[in-house]
Amino acid sequence: MRKIFIVLAFIVACMQVSAQKKPLDHSVYDGWQSIGEKLISNNGKVIVYTILPQEGDGQLVIQSSTGNKLKEVERGYAARITDDSRFIIFKIKPTFQQSRAARIQKKSPADMPKDSLGIYNVEKGTLEKIARVKNFKIADKNANVLVYLMEKQIAEQKKPEIDSLTRVRNLSKLADSLLKAADSIKNRLAEVQQKGINILQGNVRPQAKTNEEPVEEGTELIVLQLNDNTRKSFKLVNDYVLSKNGNVLVFKTTRSNTDKSLKATVQKFNIQNGTVDLVLSGLNDAKNFALDEDARQLAFVAERDSAAKALQKFYKLYYYTNGYDSAQLIADRNTKGLPSKWAISEFSVISFSKSGKRLFFGTAPVIPPKDTTVPDFEKAGLDVWNYKDDDLMPVQLFNLDKDLKKSYLARYDFDQHSIIQLASPQLERVIPTAEGDGNIFYASTDFGKRIAKQWQGYSLTDVYTLNPLTGEKNSIVKNFKGTLNASYNGTFLLMYASDKKGYLCYDSRHNKLNAVAKDIPYPLYDEEYDMPEYPAAYGISKWIQEDKNVLIYDRFDIWKIDPAGIGKSVNITVNGRKEQIEYRIVNADTTERYFSSGSLMVIKGYNRLDKSTSIYKKDSLSAIGVKPLLKSNFLVSNVVKSAASKDFVATIESFSLSPDLYFFNENNTLQKLSSINPQQSQYLWGSAEIYKWKAYTGKLTEGVLYKPENFDPKKKYPMIVYFYER
Repeated sequence: MRKIFIVLAFIVACMQVSAQKKPLDHSVYDGWQSIGEKLISNNGKVIVYTILPQEGDGQLVIQSSTGNKLKEVERGYAARITDDSRFIIFKIKPTFQQSRAARIQKKSPADMPKDSLGIYNVEKGTLEKIARVKNFKIADKNANVLVYLMEKQIAEQKKPEIDSLTRVRNLSKLADSLLKAADSIKNRLAEVQQKGINILQGNVRPQAKTNEEPVEEGTELIVLQLNDNTRKSFKLVNDYVLSKNGNVLVFKTTRSNTDKSLKATVQKFNIQNGTVDLVLSGLNDAKNFALDEDARQLAFVAERDSAAKALQKFYKLYYYTNGYDSAQLIADRNTKGLPSKWAISEFSVISFSKSGKRLFFGTAPVIPPKDTTVPDFEKAGLDVWNYKDDDLMPVQLFNLDKDLKKSYLARYDFDQHSIIQLASPQLERVIPTAEGDGNIFYASTDFGKRIAKQWQGYSLTDVYTLNPLTGEKNSIVKNFKGTLNASYNGTFLLMYASDKKGYLCYDSRHNKLNAVAKDIPYPLYDEEYDMPEYPAAYGISKWIQEDKNVLIYDRFDIWKIDPAGIGKSVNITVNGRKEQIEYRIVNADTTERYFSSGSLMVIKGYNRLDKSTSIYKKDSLSAIGVKPLLKSNFLVSNVVKSAASKDFVATIESFSLSPDLYFFNENNTLQKLSSINPQQSQYLWGSAEIYKWKAYTGKLTEGVLYKPENFDPKKKYPMIVYFYER
């Protein structure tokens, strides 16, 4: 197949030099803009990006891959494109001046200007705006469903204008009512003088007592069917989760402060058939909703027993699946398997495994309630540090809030109706495998070894295998310094040992630790590291399907190695070191867990000789070498790939080229999309070139020499020289 060489010389030709240019000064810096978020539709035909000023209002641009601008929306941001590429959903900020003025006036969060929601129909070219929207969600696999939560609505009070005659009549009525009130008071006073003060107390009605404190009420939740524009709304909602397939919506409502019949609930809305199921009612709070892949199972934590202002609340784990009348309580602080004086954490992330057969959540030691017997102003504040503490006192204070919310991974055993505790303060970090379905997990801890971090900057760790079914752990290595990377299925754990400057790999099939990649003749650690510390590895890219191989880097190339330490390592990029090109894989598909035989591998190549960047591809893992997608003499960065096509967007820039957005694909197409700083052509800009010289040590050194635009080699100029360490 012929090689693709796309020459970007036309970019430079487009920069016409004006006869009259202005010098740069501080007053114009704020006029320069940058590219913010970048999205490309699944079909590769629609690109969405934001243009951000230094200060002020940004702009959201919707553009076709051919360069035609479909829509420009002032202050648009946080865009999402539906999976069928037909709709673009985004938020719209208030103007910069509105927000600034509100902050100056010190308005409360409730009175601050609110965002709006934008819905752009690509096929029809129409834009719908909805005011005062808090947030929105769209499904990963169902383009028809949009769910958004409204802000609290402000009641508009319009006072009708009245004429002079009506005002006089109103004043006359007010005077009459005041005279009647005065007469009534006089009569009542005379009655008191005759019969005594007790007659006033007999008419006082006792107020009804209530134990319910006022709550922050939820707002309206809207489910919009984008195809036919039909809407379904739910009141008093303050939290919700939408399934990946867009078929199920779970939401929580608050109780009403005015209508006592409206209680807090958790409900499940089946979007396909329009039915609503009551999952749980009579609760104070519920949070951390998690659905499995098929949206058949639901888990969350809820609290039903404490008062609103209770100093200590105990959350419980609830489970709901299709066919249940309501959610079932499956775990609390009395459940078998939970350590003594522990409870279900309200701060943890709840999740199902990929298959839905395992449920993970967090537990934590019970924190004693705050002592309220002594007022705060009578308490002495004192921080006491001990030399045996893991961290210095400023670090402890900085991490205090995070430590108070820390939780430890656990699994609920549906068969035994018990908790399997996986993590603990002595074993904090757990690495699940196979998206929670692996037969073996891994864990590491630096417990008991953290003090040395205060002076040496790191701590040694102990590494274990962890059985997700029983919680049993077995040691792999003690006092390890380096990085860990588990294979997808958990068969292997690849470890870079900093002190050995090489890779080790644990094989769970044989319970054996092997040295791997020993046949690679080049360093796999930072060759240029010149500090008194162990150098870091160049890194691991990604595993290959079925844990067959793993891709790692040296300074220039990408190597495919055998994690079992038997097969020969293969350089899949071949010429990196020879051509002085640093190849690195671009994570173009963030949902891809590993490389499969059909994966498109996108690779960025940085040429250390001329400092240019090119984009390459590999269609097959077995093929040797790479094929160019985009050859350039500039810096290419922020590469984003379309999910369903081989189309890309990226920023291209140099010292003289502003970082604009470009579209490209494997068919030699290159299309400039943005022109964010056209004013640059009005100013004296200068040039940059690579300059090499011999240092006083005799070593060949290189740097960048910047010259003014009107540089005259016959003149002398003041010069600033800046040296820096690696």
